[in-house]
Amino acid sequence: MKPIAKSDVRRKTAKVSELLPLRSIPLNKSALAELASNYAGFIRTDSDKFALLVAIKATEEYLKILKAAIMMRALAYAESQRTNGIHATETGVKFSVRLESEWDFSRDAKHTQLVAEVERTKSLLKAREEFLKKLVLPVTEEGVEVFPPVISESKSSLAITLPV
Repeated sequence: MKPIAKSDVRRKTAKVSELLPLRSIPLNKSALAELASNYAGFIRTDSDKFALLVAIKATEEYLKILKAAIMMRALAYAESQRTNGIHATETGVKFSVRLESEWDFSRDAKHTQLVAEVERTKSLLKAREEFLKKLVLPVTEEGVEVFPPVISESKSSLAITLPV
């Protein structure tokens, strides 16, 4: 694969095809599901599957940073397209521009009080759950019998953390 951009400082822009090899990825969910399923079927060893998960994690981080870096200009372009009555790309991908408001409730004393109560309740709930997890035998608490919880489901997961 060619390098993304040459080190020549005069080069200010690059073609999307050079920057994003994912440009050829299907743009509908069923085709993406089929592509992923087929691709997964070709991966033979557990080692390769693990290596691919690490690469996927790195790609997720890359895409998150890339999305943030290009969002404002892409949003401006989408708004200009919408102004011209265009609500889908040439490939059929629909888009809409939404205004998302952020509310600041900090000047309302009652809201601040309720937020503090919620946080306190979350803390108490977490402490209660930890107490119940450590419970082996039933105990009586304030005249009520408290039973240890039952594990309803266990599953393994894999956390991948990339170095800084």
